[in-house]
Amino acid sequence: ASANAFKLLLENRPVWEEICADPSLIPNAVEECLRHSGSVAAWRRVATTDTRIGDVDIPAGAKLLVVNASANHDERHFDRPDEFDIRRPNSSDHLT
Repeated sequence: ASANAFKLLLENRPVWEEICADPSLIPNAVEECLRHSGSVAAWRRVATTDTRIGDVDIPAGAKLLVVNASANHDERHFDRPDEFDIRRPNSSDHLT
């Protein structure tokens, strides 16, 4: 995750300069780095019980691929989800 954060900050020099000028931005910048470019894109899981998510029935034993990278860029939850914004008010809502 830290390598991805360094890459984002190197690619976005004005953001780096903002953080240097105002270190109080660091906590939210870290959360936004994790949301935008987390180190783990997906997790494999096995459902332990029968469950239902939305309109989908998931039986116990079903193999799942939870793509948190996709969830972290869901436009229903994040305004301009593909934009790297260290001032995003809900940056910490990520699944990373």
